[in-house]
Amino acid sequence: MKNIKLIKTEEDYDLALKRIDVLSDAEPNTPKGDELELLTTLVEIYERGKYPISNSSLSGKRSLSLNMIRRLNEGLGIPAEVLIQPYGDEAEKIA
Repeated sequence: MKNIKLIKTEEDYDLALKRIDVLSDAEPNTPKGDELELLTTLVEIYERGKYPISNSSLSGKRSLSLNMIRRLNEGLGIPAEVLIQPYGDEAEKIA
């Protein structure tokens, strides 16, 4: 396993993404698989801090369906807790 450190700069981030690309076909529960999992986790932590996802209704016209939430979560990695938060009229009723 390479020397892995916290991602603190864009340069660190770019290097981590390049290494993830190299390791993308690594088998789970192997040294390379463990490195991939660790780097992915570090990238997620960095992205959450650097590029926070605000509560959004997308177009704001209707609530997301469960199927839409699943696809956005799996396909784009948007946290489910962000997608299920009430917004618009729904949020005003709760507040």
